[in-house]
Amino acid sequence: ELCNVRQMQSLNQLAVTKILKKHDKRTRLSARSYYPIFMSNDPFFTLNLSQSMALAICDRFTAIVPQLDDYLCPICYGLCWKPIRLVCRHIFCLRCLIKAQRTDMQDCPVCRHPKAVSEAYADQLDTPLMNMLALYFPRELKQKKKDNDRE
Repeated sequence: ELCNVRQMQSLNQLAVTKILKKHDKRTRLSARSYYPIFMSNDPFFTLNLSQSMALAICDRFTAIVPQLDDYLCPICYGLCWKPIRLVCRHIFCLRCLIKAQRTDMQDCPVCRHPKAVSEAYADQLDTPLMNMLALYFPRELKQKKKDNDRE
């Protein structure tokens, strides 16, 4: 598929060059001289085939494979250990939520949803997410547990 896209791109580039040549001939303008500069600024047209394939594969994998940054607690910036999902659908560590409730924090720190923190309970523990985090991020979860035990 990527090879077909690359072939179509080269054909389109040739067609644009011919169109600009005809345009310059009819209008006596010099648009064709600026076309190579325009094309050199676009990475799709300057990369070779192997680089293009590597970028395409990388984009697809990052969409499929879970990324650690997507599961960080917005309060402590660590991996959500025993994640609690609030009514506003944001996820926080159990420990961070307990600390927030002790300081009388009422609203969600991310979206300011009213009373989201004060109404959070242990039954809102996101068990499927906790299992997924244990599967994909065991080292980070172990480190977070050690940090929590130290406190």
